Amino acid sequence: LVWAKNAQQAFGLESAGTCKVDGQSLPCENLMVHITNRRTLPDPARPEILFLGGLHGDERIGQVATLELAHFLVAEYDATPWVKRLVDTTSVWLVPLTNAVGYERNERLEMGLFPNRDFGYVQKPQSCMTTIAGRTV
Repeated sequence: LVWAKNAQQAFGLESAGTCKVDGQSLPCENLMVHITNRRTLPDPARPEILFLGGLHGDERIGQVATLELAHFLVAEYDATPWVKRLVDTTSVWLVPLTNAVGYERNERLEMGLFPNRDFGYVQKPQSCMTTIAGRTV
């Protein structure tokens, strides 16, 4: 039902900086969660939905809301018919902490850039996807 991995492992990305974990400085990681009924895969026509939290590290509610949604979907899978149907027929992707280093430092930026401006819209191609957050998304 749940697959979780960090973007660094999944895509071979470096870390944007260090984060404190249990008092140790470790490379920051961007967690990715995939919730779906794996017994009904593969299904190339299955709709996918993506929830992102924390593109700006100093905006805290997105991470909490995304994690709460993941918990809700798993906790209610057997108890709530519409949740079971959603998870059985949809791939739900969640990235609760898109900008882990920004979250750690309580700042919007990652690697000196605004992650929300790191995509191909109104941007020169050579200026796109330079942040770890952008490449995670």
